Amino acid sequence: MVQAMYFSMGQQHDYRDALKNADAPVLVIHGAGDLQSEAASRTCVVSFPHAGFQVIENATHFPFYE
Repeated sequence: MVQAMYFSMGQQHDYRDALKNADAPVLVIHGAGDLQSEAASRTCVVSFPHAGFQVIENATHFPFYE
């Protein structure tokens, strides 16, 4: 894992085309207090054919912990 992160530093990876082949349902969650914009999180939704989106109030970048 560490080597993979090291060798990909500074590179841009765009997996959107590959994600369009996902057959499983996907739920993208976004914490309302996240520093990442809601618009940035929503870009993930359009990458999956069966995706939903949910904003979690009173949460930040890790709503699954909060």
